[in-house]
Amino acid sequence: MTKSAAFIKVRCKPGKRDEVRKLYEEHIKPHVMGEKAAEFVCYCYDTQDEDVVYIFEFLSDPSMFKKVTESDWFKAYQQEVQPLLAAPPEMALTTPVFAKGASL
Repeated sequence: MTKSAAFIKVRCKPGKRDEVRKLYEEHIKPHVMGEKAAEFVCYCYDTQDEDVVYIFEFLSDPSMFKKVTESDWFKAYQQEVQPLLAAPPEMALTTPVFAKGASL
């Protein structure tokens, strides 16, 4: 099965980045920790823009991304986090062709 890498850029309203992280940790992190298809997940603060978050996910099952984004728990998270965002998240689902330290 082909693996996928998801790249997500989240632009928060000024000063709301920590609140967005808190909601991520409450709603998303428990599902990520229990999901075998999420082989690697990294939640990052942009070092140049204090209102931007990047999330990188390496997925062994590309269908997981769609399954998550269509789930009721994710929709509830989106409703709760939306007032804290300056713009809709930018998401890209990609096919890795090289990855150091990961089996493709």
